[in-house]
Amino acid sequence: MKWFATMLAFAFCMDAALGAPRIFWASDPVRPGETVMLQGGDFGTNAVVEIAGSETKRWTRAQVLQADDQCAKFLLPPDWKMGIVSCRVNADGVVSPPVLINAPAPWWLQGDSGGAVSPGGRLRVFGRSLNFGGRSRARLADEAGKVFTLLA
Repeated sequence: MKWFATMLAFAFCMDAALGAPRIFWASDPVRPGETVMLQGGDFGTNAVVEIAGSETKRWTRAQVLQADDQCAKFLLPPDWKMGIVSCRVNADGVVSPPVLINAPAPWWLQGDSGGAVSPGGRLRVFGRSLNFGGRSRARLADEAGKVFTLLA
């Protein structure tokens, strides 16, 4: 495990040394027509933000509203549907690894019995971007491996 952490740190430092842009935070959830803010490093002075949605599946240049070496703000196109968006920064031909905006991020679960759920009981899921318009589903498995699909 220590070896993996060392290699990960080395890879991150090498990217930083080579000037590769990195996104470490993105504001979400965001709706079409709203502004997304990216925080990171090595964006350069002429950063281009590229986005791809679940419908387009190809990289499209976003309208950048404000940018500097560590922050970029862009407009999520108003004609896009609400959903998960992939985003990356292109700094003079060097492209950052993509990050997902509006992706479900469950933080913790709470059952009616604390860490467990009784038969017919209630399960609460806390997090970010968990349900957009009632289309979310959760898959759970019991101790025997039987899978259940829940509607949000």
